[in-house]
Amino acid sequence: MTRFAAIDVGTNSTKMTVAVLEDGERVDTIARQRYVSQLGRDHGHDGSLDLDAMERTIGDLMKLVDLARSLEVGEIRAVATQAVRDAPNREEFTRQVLECTGLELQVLDPYEEAALGWRAICHEHQVGSGSSMLLDIGGGSMEYLLADGSRIEEVISLPLGALRLAQAFDLVDCVETSRWDSLGEHVRSTLDSRLSVSGQAPYAWGVGGTLESLVTLDRLGIGLADGLDAVPPGDDWAFTGLAVERIKSIANELCSMTLAQRIAGAGLEPGRAAIIPAGAVVAFETLRFKGVDRGCCVTRQCLRDGLLLEMSGLEAA
Repeated sequence: MTRFAAIDVGTNSTKMTVAVLEDGERVDTIARQRYVSQLGRDHGHDGSLDLDAMERTIGDLMKLVDLARSLEVGEIRAVATQAVRDAPNREEFTRQVLECTGLELQVLDPYEEAALGWRAICHEHQVGSGSSMLLDIGGGSMEYLLADGSRIEEVISLPLGALRLAQAFDLVDCVETSRWDSLGEHVRSTLDSRLSVSGQAPYAWGVGGTLESLVTLDRLGIGLADGLDAVPPGDDWAFTGLAVERIKSIANELCSMTLAQRIAGAGLEPGRAAIIPAGAVVAFETLRFKGVDRGCCVTRQCLRDGLLLEMSGLEAA
């Protein structure tokens, strides 16, 4: 049995999935690990990666490589997204990664990033023959994908990442309504200038840390009206529905909390608690803009799973 590891160096998190190819027919996940490295934090005005953030991320990559080797992984592939893609000093960072970890970091363009996630979804789920959209709200950008059946029609990368917006609008520990209103206006303006409004709302899929965290908060009852029962919290879901109105109510509740309250009351780790309200606003505004009123299907399939399929040679169903 061949073991593979896929590493995603994102703006907010550095994540690895380890999988094994069983009988040449399916890829089974055997381990996942994630560090909130925040490579995109405190970047320069020109998008240059901060030296401390680079050092922190490389340290986390070294730990992931050690874990992969302890699991007797035969092949490791590492990819990077928006923070590295847009950084003037990306070559210096990739050089340091190679020197310290032995990893040749592949920098994905927006199409490659979104397509890997969509490939994983099509392999794992029935996407049907109609129009579908995929939202991947990362730390530095939001990748929007429109598909007809499994065929990709359009990929657009928008500067609506949760970490980027939390820093730009000074929202990390903010309860001021005016600043959150300004964020909403900015998101709506960006969507209006970059996305078209389709005649019929597509079926919506969601991936990534922002939407996975919103599922957790939904199950904890954050933003739920008094007298309504929350779904018992748990980490045993593979995909689940998330209503648009629930995203709105969760966003409203989070925006009224200080950072300390988000950590204590919602059980979020500090790195995620600092940016999740901004990500929730982006999710709600995007779904509303596209006319999706029933919600989206959040799945744990992601670009790392698409990368593992590519490494294993398996094709999407």
